[in-house]
Amino acid sequence: MEQQRLRELRKQVAMRFGLVALIMPITLYAMAGTLQYWQGWLYWAILLLPMFGAVGYFLKTDPELLERRIRYKEKEREQRAIVFLGNIVLIADF
Repeated sequence: MEQQRLRELRKQVAMRFGLVALIMPITLYAMAGTLQYWQGWLYWAILLLPMFGAVGYFLKTDPELLERRIRYKEKEREQRAIVFLGNIVLIADF
């Protein structure tokens, strides 16, 4: 993978995962009403550490796969509906 594309991919990954890393605790602690919610910190760490590990691994070993997964858009209407409903369930899970 050329250096310019790899830099752009790293920038995109940092933006997306950085945003997730910020929004998740804001949501958790807003609902808890306190930062003293240790279960929230644990939940956040359990979700983020493997995610960052996997992203770091794929940036080094297979950046093309990571690029495809980031840019992937469902083409079929039914698949888009499934992804949309999955996102709703994920948000409701919080």
